[in-house]
This record gives sequence, C-alpha cells and structure tokens, in this order.
Amino acid sequence: MTVRAGDCVVSHPRWSDEETVIFITEHTKMSTVGLQLNRRSEHTFESLGIPGLMTDTVFEGGDANPGALIMLHTTEWYSSNTMPINEKWSISSDHHMLEKIADGNMPIDFRCCMGISYWQPNELDSIVKDPKSPWLVVKQPGPELVMSNPEDQWANAIKMLSSNIWDEFFV
Repeated sequence: MTVRAGDCVVSHPRWSDEETVIFITEHTKMSTVGLQLNRRSEHTFESLGIPGLMTDTVFEGGDANPGALIMLHTTEWYSSNTMPINEKWSISSDHHMLEKIADGNMPIDFRCCMGISYWQPNELDSIVKDPKSPWLVVKQPGPELVMSNPEDQWANAIKMLSSNIWDEFFV
C-alpha cells in the first residue's frame, strides 16, 4: 500500500504501544510530513496570544520542528501561505492566519499543531508494506475522523479501517 498526502497513518493495535493518528500533509520523493492529531500539547491559543476561542487546544504535531505552528483546515479558508493537500484539506502556517483567527475569521474545521512528524524519502512507504508494520493507512478521511474527539480518534480510525475491510471482503 502506498501513502498519499491526505491519508492518515494510524498506529497498529497489535504492533504499537501508542494510540497515534497522523494526518499526512505532504508525501514526495524528498520526504513525508504529517501532523499528529490526537496528542494535546502544553500550548494553548491564549499562550500564543489569541484568547477567547471556543477551543483552546493546540496539538503536538510531532517531534520535528517543534516551534512551527501549522493549521490543518478545510479548503474554503485560506491565509497568505496556504497549501492545498487535497479537495478536503489544506495547511497554513503564518502569522496572518493567527490574526485572522483572532478576528473571528476561521475555517469550518481546523486543528492547530506545534511541530511535525517526518519520514525520510520512501521510509513510510517501506514501513507500511511490512506485514508487521506499526502503521495502518486510512485513505483520504473526512472530517468525521480528522476532527473527531482526540480521546476517541484512534478508536474511531480502527473502527473505520475494520469497516472498510469488512465491506471490501464481505459486502
């Protein structure tokens, strides 16, 4: 199986000790980059200078580049350096996006992360092809998974994968 931008990799319930969901934002010959969606960070929007939002949660996107704030969001919204991922999702990372949020100009759905998850060229594709891979791939998920409650997100992803397997072989 090949990973694409817009997919999620989910820690395997048998081969991993953590319940991790990572949204792949970029997958090229040069590298693969993603954002972990279900690990809350110590940062809040208030600590970033944006008080009063309905949500104050900022997530740990990964261990690489921990000072970078990246927003995964729906495609109807944009900022000065927004990069489309697919027809459902884009990412932005600039000071202008923070000003827009502070002014109440927000996307329909979004999640902000500090840091990124990173793989070397071809590394993630090689890992997911291994029969004992610690990662399972959810192809092009929608907001029902990407924006689900972080405490339930991993279980929701596993249920989605189980349902897809059932449908593929038995329906």
